[in-house]
Amino acid sequence: MKKKTCKLCNRTYSHKYNLFGRGCFDTERRLLHVRIPKEEKNKEKYLCDVIAKRLHKYGLSQSKKYELATKYLTLEYINNIEYGDLSEEKEQLQKEIDDISITKVIKDTVDLLLDNDVNNYINDSLKSLTLNKVYRLFKTTQKFNEAVRKFKNDIFNSKNEEQRIAILERLLLDDLKFVFDSSKLSLPLTYKIYYGMQVAVWKIVISTGALIGLKLSAELLQKALIADSKNEEDYYITNSIRIKELKDNIIIQKKINELIEKYSKNKSSIDLNENNIDVNELKLSFEENDLFFSLHDATINIKGKKEDNKWQLEVTIKDEYDFTNPNLSLKEYKNNALGCILNNCGVVSQQYGVLRPYYVYAIFKYEV
Repeated sequence: MKKKTCKLCNRTYSHKYNLFGRGCFDTERRLLHVRIPKEEKNKEKYLCDVIAKRLHKYGLSQSKKYELATKYLTLEYINNIEYGDLSEEKEQLQKEIDDISITKVIKDTVDLLLDNDVNNYINDSLKSLTLNKVYRLFKTTQKFNEAVRKFKNDIFNSKNEEQRIAILERLLLDDLKFVFDSSKLSLPLTYKIYYGMQVAVWKIVISTGALIGLKLSAELLQKALIADSKNEEDYYITNSIRIKELKDNIIIQKKINELIEKYSKNKSSIDLNENNIDVNELKLSFEENDLFFSLHDATINIKGKKEDNKWQLEVTIKDEYDFTNPNLSLKEYKNNALGCILNNCGVVSQQYGVLRPYYVYAIFKYEV
């Protein structure tokens, strides 16, 4: 018997069905909740007849019923993919299903005989909506959902912060690494779905970050997720707890004291910024905890006056929140595996437009 290619899995088979191998046929039958009588000899034909009846399509040839079944099943899988805005794809498939009718067949035949122009426009980005491709993407989202379910269960049963960090590292480095695939950027349908899955991943990272005490990191990541990509937005940290953490940070306090000691001699006012001193002197480098994850290349500006032998200062911490340096090594990330993983995932998500860069500021009063 001649070899055929299954419309669902793309593997070859040799029995009498026209669309599917036996295993895939059973998959489609279960998807549509169709019970086929035992005495039915051509089960695939029966399934196609059921689909045509469900859609109130009568008088179609068997070949048109096969085409209808393929389109209908493709739409069913699209409807079961919960990531990405697939409204355009759904609309196109519905249009193609609506066009499969005895009336349309007759009209197309007449148009062909009369050499009439026929307008069956399909967006170029939608021409690849095959059942096999959509099914593979559907299976990818199922794999994604299973990994997320496992992650949530493991986090729920975790006992301490160290375990939660290890679980998050495993999620990004092993279980969901496939989601951060830059090769999918040029594939419109796949891009939309991977975009949606990446959004879901970062929401998990945000909630987990807050759970393990990375409050500022979660706050800034949330902003990157919702920033307006067309209108770059500045973001000011206003939460009083976050501001206090910055004021109390030993590295920031040490930097302020160093700069004041170096540049305040015989002065009653001071204004230190990139315009009047070397920017490298203003750099802040955090090696652990929340600030390590949230402020990667921050600078400090200081201005103020000396009153009653005390410096009354306005301190501005600023940073461009973005992910631009892929494949940072563990050494460059101070052996922090989670930081390295998050950075490299963030680079891909910024390419997708899932995470958007912006400038972040924290301004507070300080006395020294």
